[in-house]
Order: sequence, then C-alpha cells, then structure tokens
Amino acid sequence: MFRNIFLTMAGLVLATAAATAQRASVVSVDTEHQQIVVKLGEAEYKLDATKVTLLDSEGKAAKLADFAAEDKVMATMTGSQITTLQKLASDRFLVANPTDGKVVRIIADKDQIVVRCGESEHTAEANKVKLRDRKGNPTTLAAFASGDRVSVTLADGVVTVIQRVD
Repeated sequence: MFRNIFLTMAGLVLATAAATAQRASVVSVDTEHQQIVVKLGEAEYKLDATKVTLLDSEGKAAKLADFAAEDKVMATMTGSQITTLQKLASDRFLVANPTDGKVVRIIADKDQIVVRCGESEHTAEANKVKLRDRKGNPTTLAAFASGDRVSVTLADGVVTVIQRVD
C-alpha cells in the first residue's frame, strides 16, 4: 500500500515538474466553435477552449471572448499539451524601466525566484532572466535571499532582469 502511495506521489511530482510556461501569441479565436489557435515558437496549436484554463493578465478566470488575434499570452504546457493560457499585459502596460521590488522567496530546487513589484508577484526561472548584483555584474540565484530589495525589469509582464538594490 505504501508503495502505491509513494508511486502516485512520485508521479504527481514529475507531472508538476514537467509543466513549463512559454510566451506565445494568439493566431485566431473562434468563439462559435470554442477554439483558439496559438503560435508557440514555429508551431501552431489548435486548442479546444473548453479544455484549457483561460486567465486574464492578473491571473483571474477569463472567457474565450477576452482573447483576440495577436494577443501575447503565456502558455503553460504539461508534456506536449497546452493546459493554461494567460494573457500578458498589453503594450500600454509595458514597463521598460526597472521598478522597485522585493524577493518573496527562493525556490532553489526549481531554480526559481519569486519577486513582488507593487501588488504583482512574479515567478522567474533563474536561467531565463538576467540576475545582477548591486553593481550590475552578473550573479547567481544564490546571491539572493527572501526580503532582499531588488530592481525588477519587466517586458510584457515577464521578468527580464533582477538586480539587488541593498
């Protein structure tokens, strides 16, 4: 019995670890047939919108009608299946300059850093963002700790640079 529980738990951990989020763009939306087509890299995915979790740019539940062609989205994939589409902030909300932030937590086993900027919380993979020390030199995730004040640069709602301030 314990073996079955252990194997089930191991499967859940592997399934969770296999989920990845990538930037994509909406190609088309068909509200009549509840379908959305997104382009991820060079591949296009035709999705049944009733089987995908749709979220607005704040992470709240959204409707298919809230999406339009050319929208930028974050597509979360589990294995080869897209399971979630979240709209990214529109260009008018693009933050080109760094904003003040704070490290909420470090998730070392997933190589992730969680930062808060104002009311928004962002999780970034350390190998996909530029991590900088106080002087602006490249550094590693180990140089950061919960509570550190940081400067965060976002592009379309995605963290691109995290630099220690204090």
